[in-house]
Amino acid sequence: MELYSDSTTGLTGRQFVCGYGGRIDLLCYDKSRGQYVVIELKLVRAGQNTFGQISGYMGWVQDRIAGNEPVMGLVVSRGVDTKFEAALKTTNRIFPLHVEDLEEDLGFSKGYLDPKIPPRPDGIKLLIPQSPRSKGDLWLRKGDTHSRQGRYAEAWNNKGDALYDQGKYDEAIKAYNKAIELKPNYVAAINSKGFALMEFGKYDEAIKEYDTAIEINPKSVDAWNGKGLVFSTMEKHEEAIRCYDKAVKLNPKNTTSWICKGTALRDQGKYDEAIKAFEKAIDIEIDPQDADAWYNKGLALKALKRDTQANAAFAKAKELGYEGKP
Repeated sequence: MELYSDSTTGLTGRQFVCGYGGRIDLLCYDKSRGQYVVIELKLVRAGQNTFGQISGYMGWVQDRIAGNEPVMGLVVSRGVDTKFEAALKTTNRIFPLHVEDLEEDLGFSKGYLDPKIPPRPDGIKLLIPQSPRSKGDLWLRKGDTHSRQGRYAEAWNNKGDALYDQGKYDEAIKAYNKAIELKPNYVAAINSKGFALMEFGKYDEAIKEYDTAIEINPKSVDAWNGKGLVFSTMEKHEEAIRCYDKAVKLNPKNTTSWICKGTALRDQGKYDEAIKAFEKAIDIEIDPQDADAWYNKGLALKALKRDTQANAAFAKAKELGYEGKP
């Protein structure tokens, strides 16, 4: 089995971008079996949300890349919960693998695959890359600072961010609730709670949180973007685009809004409009997301079979450092 490589863009399957904005941790191809393999890496126990996430990725790969070849799913985590086990009974294409079992099978000591542990002296590299949710310690330090200053709502919010970064969405939601209890109009905490609920697959609840944030502050670009992202995840692209339109009207220089709008338009097959949205993002200078905008523009151009322009856009994305990073 080898890491998938896009023959057009040259980009690899590490943190591979899906059409609706998600990122596959590892997309591989198994030549011996003639099948694609979607691998989801979790540093915590896999739950119902993980099952839904990898199922969505597999469906996208089947539709956009694999064609008639089968797509399998592999979840590498520190165990699974009962909801994940129950969901597994509905399919024979998703397999769980405990990190410690993987370590033992490979002849490593327990804990070797934990990204906090450095490589062994023999030079073998970690098989599981460091989690993209790597800001946890920073958020906890900020939370401690806020607490010492008597800013308890902010401290709970930062604790929520730390837990979210570790993939502990249920605990993050509880922390955000504490922050909102202390400061009912705390839009940042309400937005963050909405995003955590979306990760949990609780889309209707997430939308309610974003609606609350918008009611408090109708000019919150993050709230409009977040609500749009929930609709995009639900494949309600028209509703999503209306949210992104609100966001770009409030702040025409918000790159995220233009990229999200372009992605939603592309998923509807409106490629010319998608390209215009990606070009808007590209025109916003000195923004780290420029590379993503070029990549998404390339995907839209490729869908229009404008290969020369698509390759130029992909090359620009790589020039700007696009490596499928989170």
